[in-house]
This record gives sequence, structure tokens and C-alpha cells, in this order.
Amino acid sequence: MALFPPERRPTVDVVALGDVPSRAVATARTTVEETVGTVAGTRRGPPPAEVAEPTPAEFAADDQYDAGSLLEAVADASEADLAVGLTDVPVRHRDLTSLFGLGYVGGDVAVVSTYRFDEGEDERFDERVAKQVRKQLGRLFGLESTHEGCVLEEAPFLHRLDESAADFCTDCRERLVDPETAPRPPEWIVRDSPTVADADADGNGGASDDDLDLSLRTLPLLAVGVAVLPLVALARGVARLSAWESTLPAGVRRLIHGSYRYLRFWTAVALFFLFALLAVLAELSLYERLAGSEPGVRLFWGMLVVALGSGYLGQRWARGLVVGAYRVFAYEP
Repeated sequence: MALFPPERRPTVDVVALGDVPSRAVATARTTVEETVGTVAGTRRGPPPAEVAEPTPAEFAADDQYDAGSLLEAVADASEADLAVGLTDVPVRHRDLTSLFGLGYVGGDVAVVSTYRFDEGEDERFDERVAKQVRKQLGRLFGLESTHEGCVLEEAPFLHRLDESAADFCTDCRERLVDPETAPRPPEWIVRDSPTVADADADGNGGASDDDLDLSLRTLPLLAVGVAVLPLVALARGVARLSAWESTLPAGVRRLIHGSYRYLRFWTAVALFFLFALLAVLAELSLYERLAGSEPGVRLFWGMLVVALGSGYLGQRWARGLVVGAYRVFAYEP
């Protein structure tokens, strides 16, 4: 039974990276429909070798492809709310090799590797794909807990994967369907689930958007305190607009989401240059006050490097402030 009612379902894409078995794509789409209630779109992404260099691993016989690069390729190929990539190459994340899958906890992209799924009993191939797709969807919805009797259970080896549950346990399912905690647009994560910062030490990685986001999205709220209170009405208005947008046809939503990503990118670029310019001006002004002269060429280039770093951190801080305020004030307590 699908988790979400028809009026509140995210759009989902299944993205094939390279030469992926058609049965894997079909199984992934069926799993998405059974889990979410959404008919998944299909997208063709680049072959893994075009986006990541295979690297040897100490404890793996085959060269491994970096999961982060594959996740970026999945994100670039999709304009849906969520996207699950499929690849037939071995995948690694940091020191973890030959992963079955990896997804951002509370993020919007995941990748599943079918590289080892045809070992042993071939008839279990579809079951393995379905378990990993459902698990990664759970990750994207914000379920970071790992326990027995649930599709989220640790399964670093094929026999453990085959023995694991094929669906969410009662507790996880209740968190996904309970009106108080159920994922809502536009972020589609369970409300009581914080983003975690690393992958499981098994073959089923789960990772955060990145380690920096967690602090930059929360610390600004502590610094500005009541200064963000005027954003309450705006944040709740955006939440209601997002809820209405989730009822639109998938094609219209893809156009809206594509436009949003385009606007978000160029806003980040503009903020970067703005903060960098302000940093340069502040540095020059401070130096002239202290030294009484203009800085030399070498010192100016050093100031420019510092300003570029300030521009990057500044735009992340500004974006984090908006996202943090939205998360706090978007919904009525």
C-alpha cells in the first residue's frame, strides 16, 4: 500500500547511469509506485566513467566509482522531487567499498548499484533491487535509524540483504504516514528527523547533504534570534503554496522545479560575489586605517583569496538562514 494519499505525493525519477539492465529499471519503477504511489519517470544519465574516475580499493577486487559523483549525475539528470539512480558498476563512499546503495538522509537523490545483485541466485535480482530502492527512498524521506525487521536494516553482505525485511517496519511506516510527522513538500522529510552526517558502515550507505549544512543551517538561528520572526508568515505562506503545488500535474511540477533550481543557482552565485565584494572592501578599508597606505600587490591577492572564501561561506550562511527559518516556522506547532 502506498505511503501517501493521491493529493500529496512527490514526483520521483528513476535515472539509469550507463548500461543498466532493463529489468532493474522496471523493478525500481514498480517499487516506487508501490511505496510512494507515484508513477516514476525514467531518465537517462551519463555512463559512470564520464562523471567519475574508477579507483582501486584495498579490500575490493574491482575498481570503485565515487558515489558522490554519481549522485551529482543523478541530480543533474532529474527535475523531480526525488530521484533514484541505478548503475551496474561498483560504488564506494570514502572507505566503504562495493556499496549496494547510498542516499542522502533527508536529501533528494540516491543511487543503487546492481553490481553484485546477480551473484549466487539470479532469481533474487529483482528482490534485491526492490529492497535497496525502498531503503534509499526511506533515507530520502529522513529515516536514518537502522534496525532489524525493517528494510533499513544493515546488510553489508548479499546473504544479509536476502534475509532482511522487504518493507518498512511498523514504527517507520507510522512515522511516514502519521499526519504529525509525515513528509511534506517541498522537502519531503519526516518532521522529527534531523539530518545525519555520515554513511552507515555497511553496504547500504546513508549520508547527509554535507557536513557543513547541518551547522550553517542551525547556528544562524541562534545568532539572529527574534530577528527572523518576521519570516513566520512568509514561511507558512510558502509552505501552503508548496502543498498546493504538489497537487499539480507532474509535467507542470517538473517545469516549476527546474525553474526553481535555475533561480537557486544564480541566487547563490549573486550572493557569492556580493559577500566577496563586501569582504574585499572591508579588508581594504581596515588596512588603510591601520597602515595608512594601500596594500601591495601580494597582500592584495591574499586579501582576494580571503574574500573568495568569505563569499562562499557568506552565501552558504544566507541560504542556511532562509532554510533554517523555513524549517522552524513553516508549519503550525
